[in-house]
Amino acid sequence: MDNLAIRQQISISLAQIANAIKQISVAVNPPPAAHFSFIVGGKEVAQMQMQDNQKLAVSIAVQDVDGNPTVLDPASVLVWDVDNAQLASVAPAADGMSAVVSPSGQLGSFNVQLSIAAVNAQPAIQGSLAVTVVASGASQVVLSGVAS
Repeated sequence: MDNLAIRQQISISLAQIANAIKQISVAVNPPPAAHFSFIVGGKEVAQMQMQDNQKLAVSIAVQDVDGNPTVLDPASVLVWDVDNAQLASVAPAADGMSAVVSPSGQLGSFNVQLSIAAVNAQPAIQGSLAVTVVASGASQVVLSGVAS
């Protein structure tokens, strides 16, 4: 066998080894069976800005590992929360698939968090939505003065 043929054999063998390593990696660390995206105003979002006098309606869209729409196991328990209760609260809908976020009136940043516990063949799924509360427009004018 000449050098060119040997190099081609080595190249093919390395490609086969790389493919085998990839297959082993996927088997040992499979991608999540499902994930979700936060939906606000019909659009998928990872972060939001809201005014201090607004309420934010948030829902989720669940996808399988390939990004196709899917449904959660009916026994799933969805837990909504915020990581800074001084800035906002969250009120989930009865089915857990959506929630309303209400700011306290203070300005700042917080995360809306959603956890879905593992159930049956469905693994645990978690996610968060970064939210920044900004001041709303002027609502009053306060006049002050000193009598002379």
